[in-house]
Amino acid sequence: MNVSNQSQRGFTLIEILIVVVILGILAGIVVGQFQTTTASSNASAAKSSLKVVRSQIELYRYSHGTPTSVDVLVNNGNLASTPVSPEGFQYV
Repeated sequence: MNVSNQSQRGFTLIEILIVVVILGILAGIVVGQFQTTTASSNASAAKSSLKVVRSQIELYRYSHGTPTSVDVLVNNGNLASTPVSPEGFQYV
């Protein structure tokens, strides 16, 4: 009888499952950080846009009085176009 004394090489199912779980946890962390960064950048863009609108309202107010809407600023030439939020909504 010929008995082979080779040890089998490879990964066990448990080892593979542990690696998959670790990769899943790391992927979840990365996606969470990406969503947080995106929300933060959208908030910064919205604040910046509102600062521009606020300054144009002040300029218009000194010359013509209080504007009735943002469209007045666009039609008067104070703003190039109606400002839009990062989510795509127009400011009222």
